[in-house]
Amino acid sequence: MNHQRWLLTDISREMMTYLFQEAKPPPDERKMRLLVAACCRLVWDRYEKKCVVCGGDKRYFVTAATSGSLSEWNVCHVCHGSGNYRWLRRHVELAEDFADGRAEVVQLAKAHVQGQACWTTHPEANMIAMARYVTLPNATHAAARVARDGLIDGPPDGAVANAIREIIGDPFSPPANPVLPTRYCRQCGAPMTMTANHLHQLGLWHCVRHRKHNTEAVTVEEMRLHKERSKCVWLTPTTIGLARSIYDSRTFERMPFLADALEEAGCADNALLEHCRGVAPLPGLIYLREPTHFRGCWALDSILNNC
Repeated sequence: MNHQRWLLTDISREMMTYLFQEAKPPPDERKMRLLVAACCRLVWDRYEKKCVVCGGDKRYFVTAATSGSLSEWNVCHVCHGSGNYRWLRRHVELAEDFADGRAEVVQLAKAHVQGQACWTTHPEANMIAMARYVTLPNATHAAARVARDGLIDGPPDGAVANAIREIIGDPFSPPANPVLPTRYCRQCGAPMTMTANHLHQLGLWHCVRHRKHNTEAVTVEEMRLHKERSKCVWLTPTTIGLARSIYDSRTFERMPFLADALEEAGCADNALLEHCRGVAPLPGLIYLREPTHFRGCWALDSILNNC
């Protein structure tokens, strides 16, 4: 794998193998979970398909052999009476919230148990399988199964490759602005944020869920990166606020406006600006598919320091 191959390949298995075996540092759990969620969003419309059990009639016939009682009509246990898999979208959204520290471990575990129970009964329903993987406790294993190995009737391989480039970025050319490494709370597994005083002395890591109680000391290297990041003139309250608004509201169509704001603030990182504007990363390269942004976009993460 080399730089040009990374930008041109449509083989997601090759990209994931490189990330797992050669990339330094390897992608963290947050990136891997958001990658699986992005794969689910690539087939978002398929969650409207009819349930394989009730066929969209929102109920199914319970036989005496399966229920231990008289034959009767009951609410479908796979689609939960909706007639489709739309209810699984909430699992994907929950996984995205958990990756950003906005959901609890208990909620993710409950969703995984529901998806696992339905998938065990009907493994042929691939939408259930993808929603089951996105809530796995081990996000790296989930990404290996969905993005590297692939699923039958899953998203196209080229679309998955684009999603990997969208979330991981370019490992051969990291962004110009320094990004602090991700640290997770030892008690609840949530991401942690760093604070520093006005003298840029050593601060503390705070858990995003339990800010007052769970704190850890900041290393000298982490504070050095924090100082370098503070020198990036384009990371102004305006650009950071706009990036946060785009990320939280999922209005990725406003990314070109973010590029204009960054350029006006003095940003000279062409890779960052071109990604926000949807420009091909190599001269003469024509995108066959319009780039799609997801939660975990490397450009937004580098601005918001979510990596």
